[in-house]
Amino acid sequence: APHHSHASWMNYRRRHKHELEPDDSGRAPTPLPKKKLQYSTGDDILLVRYFLSRPQGMSDQLFQMFAKLHPHHPWKGWQEPHRVHKKTYPVIPRV
Repeated sequence: APHHSHASWMNYRRRHKHELEPDDSGRAPTPLPKKKLQYSTGDDILLVRYFLSRPQGMSDQLFQMFAKLHPHHPWKGWQEPHRVHKKTYPVIPRV
């Protein structure tokens, strides 16, 4: 689209490179879901359990790894509800 600058397209490609190109292992990118799924309490529980394991990395990297484990939402689809709702997550005891 002509209304976007070259720099904005390059930023988009940098942010979404993992969705467009194979990863280091040569695997194809995770396909995006055909239809948007509602974010559920079960999804909250998956995120809480993931963060209880104390994963290491930057925020974007953590959610990209998490989305590879649970591909029914894109990684940004996991990140935004986490950012908004993390204070209201259900309490899950460590096992």
